[in-house]
Amino acid sequence: MTGVGYLELEAPDVAASVGFYEKVLGFEVQSRSESPQHQATMRMASGQTLILTQAPFSPKGLVMSRKVPGPHIAFYVPAANWSSALAHLDTLGISRGDRGAAKERHEGQGGTYMDDPAGYVIQFITDGME
Repeated sequence: MTGVGYLELEAPDVAASVGFYEKVLGFEVQSRSESPQHQATMRMASGQTLILTQAPFSPKGLVMSRKVPGPHIAFYVPAANWSSALAHLDTLGISRGDRGAAKERHEGQGGTYMDDPAGYVIQFITDGME
């Protein structure tokens, strides 16, 4: 294997999720469809693909929140861009916080969590991708 082909997430409101992934994470819409299923295909600047499919979101029995440890999707932010990434979230009014992982970080590392409109936990992280 050489990488992830794509990631598909359920979204009760595809338009709201598209807005989040465009504004917060910089994804670009590649295509949208209404039939047979309401979907949006998006691409990240580095080439990864995200498919958002309209469906009622269900956490499958897991408590999912930026405030509770558990499943999440992490996006790498170079340490040199960390301050501007946090400022971008603040400008957009995106609530964010740490799940207690700060004690495990070293100088120059950063990590923060946020919730997307569908309820998925998203993380920005500086380490682990070098």
